[in-house]
Amino acid sequence: NPAQARAALDTLFESQAIDIIVSMVSQSYAPAGYPALTVPFGYYSAGTPESVVFVGGFMSEPQLLAVGYAYEQATKARVAPDLAAEPWKVTPDVGGDEEINTVVSGSTHILSRWGL
Repeated sequence: NPAQARAALDTLFESQAIDIIVSMVSQSYAPAGYPALTVPFGYYSAGTPESVVFVGGFMSEPQLLAVGYAYEQATKARVAPDLAAEPWKVTPDVGGDEEINTVVSGSTHILSRWGL
């Protein structure tokens, strides 16, 4: 139910005084119709990409893009693909900011205001 999903997310945003929800696995924003941005944050041991989802409230697209860009720049987790390589033989070297990686190490974390 879209109305219930919006109400649940709005309650979370307001009760916790947050602007963005950070999740590794989430589709909770979809029924609410709220914007979300998926950003790579590392790779599984097999070399497949792993990502984090930033979810914002109504009309938060500019803030989501700013947060996603800042996260990408801080972690440098994305590795450009080698289009000539055989994908099953590529194991990217994952770097990134240890502090940022710690923030998203659990299944779902709520971050307070980013100030962006």
